[in-house]
Amino acid sequence: MTDLKIQIGEYIRENRRKQGVTQENLAEMTGISTHHISKIECGKTAAKFERILNICSALDISMDYFLYLVDTDKERPRIELQQLKEKAIYEELKMQLNEAVKQAIDAFDYKGHKMK
Repeated sequence: MTDLKIQIGEYIRENRRKQGVTQENLAEMTGISTHHISKIECGKTAAKFERILNICSALDISMDYFLYLVDTDKERPRIELQQLKEKAIYEELKMQLNEAVKQAIDAFDYKGHKMK
């Protein structure tokens, strides 16, 4: 597995280059020295979270990459927002249905009828 510092640096460099941004431009955009950006991109230093956040913001790239760093030959797990919403709705409906069934059973038992 590639060193985490190297993976982060490669991701930043790749995205910076895709956008045609130089290290000097990125330094101006983030307030981080070009020397430090170079060291981050080469994996020679670990960037603090705040600096990674500044770089991602300047390059308009997602932070989610850093949450799922894995071996390069494996897929990163992703859960779509729609799937999360559907699951939340399902769980809420299931809870409401269970509560309604419980209330119906309680009401039936209360009237002197016993469930068998």
